Amino acid sequence: MATKIKRVEAVAPKQAVRTARFKEIEYPSIYSNFMGIAATPFDVGIIFGEVVASEGNEVVANPRVKVLLAPEQAANLAKLLNSVLDQYVKNNGQLRTSGKVDLIHEEKPASVN
Repeated sequence: MATKIKRVEAVAPKQAVRTARFKEIEYPSIYSNFMGIAATPFDVGIIFGEVVASEGNEVVANPRVKVLLAPEQAANLAKLLNSVLDQYVKNNGQLRTSGKVDLIHEEKPASVN
């Protein structure tokens, strides 16, 4: 049976909400307990991985898959994730998170004039 998805928000304010579905094909299912996110002016990349070692302040993860999204689709994904997680918390109680997210900002080299 095809998986049906109801769109949370239509593309245009006057456009009717439609149902979308995925085709019945095999696709990989990948477990992830670690991720990294980066952005360029053109896309947002999310690398999903699995922690294989942890010692002190260092965590080592094997990357499993990288997903590239247009910025607009990344914004849609953020809305959908928030909606799904709000419903999850409502049904199952609070998540086991510390509320902290490690943000790593790499310094850009100074431009040469």
